[in-house]
Amino acid sequence: MYDITNYFSIAHIDDWLSVVRKEKRAEDWFPIIMVGGKADLADEREVGTQEGKKIAKSRGVDGFIECSSKSGENVEKTFKALTRLMMFKL
Repeated sequence: MYDITNYFSIAHIDDWLSVVRKEKRAEDWFPIIMVGGKADLADEREVGTQEGKKIAKSRGVDGFIECSSKSGENVEKTFKALTRLMMFKL
């Protein structure tokens, strides 16, 4: 997860992915979706949606979405996407 209103927060995506990928075993699989938070603050945006999608694709994650915990925008959609990915792999 990163903050769409803080460009430097997206730099931590690689740190998080490194931690997750280092700890999993070769036979383990679980979905990873890159999430841009604070979508309700679009007028303060520093990371564009297309840039977020491009970074997610280049990192090989399973999806991308922007959401807002304040407004609730796409929060349920994010959990549903994760659930669908988990069910698909079972």
